[in-house]
Amino acid sequence: MTDMIRQGDILLVPRKLISENKQELKKIGKGEKILAYGEKTGHSHTLRGDVTFYDNGNGLTLCQVGREGAALVHQEHDQINIEEGDYIVINQREYDLLEGMRIVSD
Repeated sequence: MTDMIRQGDILLVPRKLISENKQELKKIGKGEKILAYGEKTGHSHTLRGDVTFYDNGNGLTLCQVGREGAALVHQEHDQINIEEGDYIVINQREYDLLEGMRIVSD
């Protein structure tokens, strides 16, 4: 199985669970989805290609990349090609001693 994939504040974690629990998941898109917006730059992390997106009901986005693969793109980062498989999409967070937990922003 593929290693974790990171681009800016987005982390894709390979996890073989979509095909087993697909009936319990809500399909939320196919082909392309913005995973995170950069508040400061207006740029976005977008996953596009042979991919189907699901909501697990607990606030996580799951994606199933098909045989043709997909690409994780952002205006300020190199494109990352994503191979076939199931992934959990994590919007990374950071801890600030004064402000507490917050989502990482580009």
